[in-house]
Amino acid sequence: MRQKDELTIYGQALVKSGLVWGHSGNMSTRVDADAFLITAGGADLGMLLDDDIIPCGVDDDSYEGL
Repeated sequence: MRQKDELTIYGQALVKSGLVWGHSGNMSTRVDADAFLITAGGADLGMLLDDDIIPCGVDDDSYEGL
């Protein structure tokens, strides 16, 4: 399973459990030693789309997308 898919599933579970609501906070996961994925600011954690999950570099300010 892709890590983006896992973040989407976990976001839905957090909202369904009442632990977060809609656009509250961000989620992230480490991809490897040099990169991680993070949800975009303002993204609805219960309805994440691929474009809502941004790949970022660990050692620099690089990111893809928005």
